[in-house]
Amino acid sequence: MAYFGSLNKLTDKEVFIKGVVHAKLISCGDNFVTLGFTHENENYSSAVAFAILDADNKSVWYQEATLQGDSYRLELDGFDFLSLKKSALRFKLYMVFESDSILTFKRLYDPSVKSEFRATNNKRVLFYDVVAKGELEGEKELLAMNITSNGYFGFALYEEKRKLNYCTNNYILSFDVVEDKFCFDLKLDKYPSASKMGISLLASPKTEDAPEVYYEIQPTEVEENEDYCVLKCRYDRHFLKLPNPEVLKLRVFYDLEGERYYTNIKTVTPQLSVDIKHLAIVDNGRQNMDLMEFTFRSNNNELQFINVLPNLGVELSSKENINSIIMTPEFVPARVMFGEHSVENGAYHIHFNADMSTVDNVKIFVYNSKTKEKVILNTTRVDNSSFRATFENMEKNVKDFSARAYLVCASFSYNGYLYCAKIKSAEYVGEKTDINLLDVHARVLPTVASFNVGDTLVKLEPMYSPNGFFYIRLRDSIMSRKDLDFVNLRELKFRNNKLLVSADITDSDYNFTGFALSYRYKKSEDKQVHFESATHFTRKGRRYIKAVFDLSKIDLRRIIWDIFAVYKEGENPYFASIKVSDEEIDKKLFSFKNLFTKNEYRQKTDEGTDVFFPYFTTINSIAFMVREQTSFDSRLFKIKEFIAMVIYKLFKKHYRQKKIILTYEKFCNCAQDNGYCFFKHCMEHGAEQRLDAEIYYVIDKKAQDYQRVKKYDKNVIHFLSLKHMIYLLASRLLVSSDSIPHIYAWRPNCSPIEKFVKQKKLFFLQHGVLALKRVDFLYGRTKPSAASVFVTSSQAEKNIVTKIFGYAPEEVCVTGLARWDELEDKSQNCREILLMPTWRSWLDEIQDSEFVESDYYKNYMELLHSERLKKILEDNDLTLNFYIHPKFKDYISNFNVDSNRIRIIPYGEEPLNELMMRCKLLITDYSSVCWDVFYMNKPILFYQFDYKMYNSIHGSYINMEKELFGDRSLTLDKLLDDLEKSIGMDFKLPYEYKLMREDSYAFIDKNNCSRIVQEIRHLKW
Repeated sequence: MAYFGSLNKLTDKEVFIKGVVHAKLISCGDNFVTLGFTHENENYSSAVAFAILDADNKSVWYQEATLQGDSYRLELDGFDFLSLKKSALRFKLYMVFESDSILTFKRLYDPSVKSEFRATNNKRVLFYDVVAKGELEGEKELLAMNITSNGYFGFALYEEKRKLNYCTNNYILSFDVVEDKFCFDLKLDKYPSASKMGISLLASPKTEDAPEVYYEIQPTEVEENEDYCVLKCRYDRHFLKLPNPEVLKLRVFYDLEGERYYTNIKTVTPQLSVDIKHLAIVDNGRQNMDLMEFTFRSNNNELQFINVLPNLGVELSSKENINSIIMTPEFVPARVMFGEHSVENGAYHIHFNADMSTVDNVKIFVYNSKTKEKVILNTTRVDNSSFRATFENMEKNVKDFSARAYLVCASFSYNGYLYCAKIKSAEYVGEKTDINLLDVHARVLPTVASFNVGDTLVKLEPMYSPNGFFYIRLRDSIMSRKDLDFVNLRELKFRNNKLLVSADITDSDYNFTGFALSYRYKKSEDKQVHFESATHFTRKGRRYIKAVFDLSKIDLRRIIWDIFAVYKEGENPYFASIKVSDEEIDKKLFSFKNLFTKNEYRQKTDEGTDVFFPYFTTINSIAFMVREQTSFDSRLFKIKEFIAMVIYKLFKKHYRQKKIILTYEKFCNCAQDNGYCFFKHCMEHGAEQRLDAEIYYVIDKKAQDYQRVKKYDKNVIHFLSLKHMIYLLASRLLVSSDSIPHIYAWRPNCSPIEKFVKQKKLFFLQHGVLALKRVDFLYGRTKPSAASVFVTSSQAEKNIVTKIFGYAPEEVCVTGLARWDELEDKSQNCREILLMPTWRSWLDEIQDSEFVESDYYKNYMELLHSERLKKILEDNDLTLNFYIHPKFKDYISNFNVDSNRIRIIPYGEEPLNELMMRCKLLITDYSSVCWDVFYMNKPILFYQFDYKMYNSIHGSYINMEKELFGDRSLTLDKLLDDLEKSIGMDFKLPYEYKLMREDSYAFIDKNNCSRIVQEIRHLKW
């Protein structure tokens, strides 16, 4: 029998795609391939067929076969045996084995071809021999037998005019920029029947139907050899004059029998491509004086030239409005232009290094990357390279003034295309090259505009970012100078309900009038400021101001309050930050007498008692925290901290010799994630001996999960006990799936131990795989929750952490997640589906009434109350477990169900890993738990009804429209269609996703924890 169709419908038998079979290509010709099978370690007796699969494993051509002897002739039916829509396409060749009603597809493999190709880079060893010819959508097509560079058998379908791509060996040998010239050498194969050969540049097509346009260029010098030639090319930056902006790709041409054939030309090694990319970064950072000159890049290991900066443009039509294009979400700065900005006679000017006389429609606009807000400024050309911008449109459009900063961008049109760039000072070559310009005083320019947002006067100030990009910052005018002007703290005291504060103003000439307590708001409407007039006094030749706040009369909302000294210039008041020296901080934290000094204010609320206490910011200014009162706000707790400090200092040598490793999870209140699984492995596999260390798990003894670790009692430390404090001070390494602050009291009140905790090394086990949500702003190498070592699950994930998060390769290890060692499929006797959506940051801290109006709530309530869903569950004897994210806790009462087949499970009520192991299928949106379920070979459905908003606010590291490993829906009907489809397949993972699974994990075994232990052994700690 010969079969063609969907792989999922091939047979009732279970199908597995795994393993290889050694083979040799004996010959091939018109519609046949002859294969040899002589490998002594292979058993071919159970082979029943050959199969050819497309790249996605969705379609299959299947031919039954009985092997006789050492070879087999595989007959083909031309190249149209699959339903094809485009080329070039690749197909994979498998031998099929049957055993116990299971079909196993094993790919044909020849390791000798792999070895020979890697030694020679000669494409001809890959056997690109034509086995069929035909037409596809009007183009002549060839189907060729080939073996990939990794030794795997398959077929390639491609246009006949590309045929020399597959049998010529053309390489870029070197590339450099010397004396502002592009210098590169090419090695080109001679094709025996070619009457002429040379090099051309292919212009990227403007539309799919546009004809290809090539520009032939002449090499500077040619070295002839018998089988190849070497072309030496030396070009200046204007080596072509083009009518339009272009991206040009380097190609080789051959003239054969009156036809011209083009081939690709790749870099000779992957490292050369990397080197070209690095050169391109430097080249793109030049002070571009001429927008029309060429720059270059390496893309997919090929060399490209671009003649307009920035190179990514939007084609204009006569009907399109430039302003409307600028305002689209997709129109964002693609490249950098250089210049300077200034405030001249109260007006804002931008001066470009490049001559802008050759471009049209220059517009300046500002862009907030977090809110995606854009405002186009009124722009006037002053001369060929200078422009003046005014801010009336910001006054009309800006509705929020909560400490926003807008990136300054420029757009311009050239020959029918609109381009976008961000602008940078030419004096900033790297991130931190000029220490003088890094100082905020040197980076902020004078105010260029003032206007009211609501009843608040705001100011616009141009500035340079620390790495030199142009920004406009918008601030409440009274706060506009808080990071420019400072006074030093003299005294801070709490007495009854009063806060007494004094500051040293000796070195200032400003007219100080008092102090202000200001709530650090996220939205303009949350602004809250309380002023107190100051009295002046002088002591020992120094001038001071002091004031008293009656805290009982202030609504002290939770999280952060800043305190400022207030001064006036004319009638305008401004804030100055109040600084504290390192010595004063140490005195406050480590002085014994401070144990008996009241250093907080407590206020009664409807929920209990809140505590208001000082803390020291990262720039050593003073601020206050407001949060719910906890047990670690007591004086007894502070005495315990002091005792722990004393004991540790007295016996420091003893404790350090123990080589203490502490592991923990979120708030030291859980034992069910990577931290616990790592600790359990260490206890049960002698890791302490292997690491020559003492390993402890820190957990609150009142935690629900405490019983899970109790059996390891001698290695369990009670959270916030005296032992916890001492061992934390003495610890050499923290190992956790959470950031460092989770190892101690959350937002502690003037804690001396907290200062030491921040200096600890963290071996970061991660929460889940990095893909669906950008978190580099939090866990990046220079960010607040940075780690010393970062665990990943694949090389692809490691690339994200090194390239985007900024970690060095040696700071990232590929081990797999610790908790995956515990995973096993327990769904055989369960009929459960797990629904676990993640949270949305834009819903943080909103009121109940707002939450129930959100798309998030409405879509999940629509799902939970869907009559169609209830019928699906009832008809298939299924239960849906809706697992509530921890940030749901304040809104959980809003969720209700009217079906006994739907369970709402609050976070922590049942172990999440148990729910994942029991489920037959996961429904999620963007949660990283999808990787755990995928790891167990189970299907995932992605329900992304708010994809556009999520992607604009959070972003991801993959293209979720194309790269997800499960069916994706934007509507409820599509989600339920996908659910019914999966039920119909008995919850088997579709084959196209099985292949993705093999590529998604470096390891699928039970040895992740062992690899983590091995990585820790290699650390210098």
